Amino acid sequence: MATTFAYFNGESSCLNCEGHDDCEIEFDFHGRTERVIGCIKKMITYESRKMLNLYQHYKNGFLYTAGGLINQPAVYINSMAIIQNAIAQIEIDERKKKNGHK
Repeated sequence: MATTFAYFNGESSCLNCEGHDDCEIEFDFHGRTERVIGCIKKMITYESRKMLNLYQHYKNGFLYTAGGLINQPAVYINSMAIIQNAIAQIEIDERKKKNGHK
């Protein structure tokens, strides 16, 4: 999930890459530095891409399946929490940079 989030958040210079295996990137995720060696595009799973696409609906109050929170698959709820926490951390980091903090 971390690599997918980094990819879609533009953390990677690999957006237009054709799939080289000698890539190496670092990005912050949940307050820690993640290091990826290899092609980040090859690490993106269908499931993680699907969860990121569903996040906007979740943010707007639409759940994956009918019913309430208790009726949602655990993987969906966990994924939404991971994405939401990552976005919150990015926003905190951006505010700190804007205010001159490191």
